[in-house]
Amino acid sequence: MEVEESAGSLPLVTILFSMANVAAWFAVLSFAVADPQRWGEAYRTYGFVPAAFNLAALPTSLFMHAGIMHLAGNVYFLIVFGRIVEAAWGAPRFAALYLSGGLLAALAHWAVYPDSTLPLIGASGAIAALMGAVAAAFPSAPVNLCGFIGPLFAAGVRRVTVPAGTALLVWFIYQSLMFVLASESDVVAWVTHLAGFTVGALAAAAGPKQRGVRRQREDDDDY
Repeated sequence: MEVEESAGSLPLVTILFSMANVAAWFAVLSFAVADPQRWGEAYRTYGFVPAAFNLAALPTSLFMHAGIMHLAGNVYFLIVFGRIVEAAWGAPRFAALYLSGGLLAALAHWAVYPDSTLPLIGASGAIAALMGAVAAAFPSAPVNLCGFIGPLFAAGVRRVTVPAGTALLVWFIYQSLMFVLASESDVVAWVTHLAGFTVGALAAAAGPKQRGVRRQREDDDDY
């Protein structure tokens, strides 16, 4: 299936989710400035703690981030893959995948580490669902590896494109290896990445066939 992206399309829900992630980060930061002890309290309250199984924190945990680099990385990949899925699937289906993928990924983390007392935070599971959808529905879409491999960008290389299916398969294999090698105390929740990706791929495979949105500019394939 070819991904054809309109130059004039505006991924409103992708932008709204990105803004929500940024707003949540600044809200937590304001807590820390007012009282440093509230920083950890915010994560324990609004992050999902498997041992406590605080279901009310499942949705809020998707918008919490551990630091500015965690936030920046997730927002970057949310925009990269979110705009593709939203343009092709429409806002309602895109939002449903993002939220359900994130929630199911968090529950997968609980299933693997039910006794963990570390708060699970971050949009990684939801974004992995978008990545899985792109890999399954648009495997031939060009992906610029400079967005994945920082040293390439730092070295001045601005464009190395490969099919999305290839790039994301390598990403999935890497995540799988890290999950096998990880421990319960690992700060990266590898299982949420794997679970989210699987949810997205299954959603794409089960969804209706569609041809996407027309790409009108040559430089729009610089994902």
